[in-house]
Amino acid sequence: MSILFDLKAKHPDCYYDADMDAIYTDYETLADDAMYLIEDHYEGMKTWTSGKSGNPEDETMQPCSGKDYIIAEFNHDYHYAFESI
Repeated sequence: MSILFDLKAKHPDCYYDADMDAIYTDYETLADDAMYLIEDHYEGMKTWTSGKSGNPEDETMQPCSGKDYIIAEFNHDYHYAFESI
């Protein structure tokens, strides 16, 4: 389980603010450097990766970094990635 999964369970009203790169509730800051926490949550997840040939038929599901997963699956949208946890 990730830190963010536990955090969202304890504070269901929390939200990610991309400008401040932090997770907040209406009353307090829960985490700074939230982008790294979000990336850590998705670390090792599998996404489609193309082969060296560039042929779409050669694509396979491969584990990747959290950042690459967010880029591929959430179109580099950390807010959406946080909401999807």
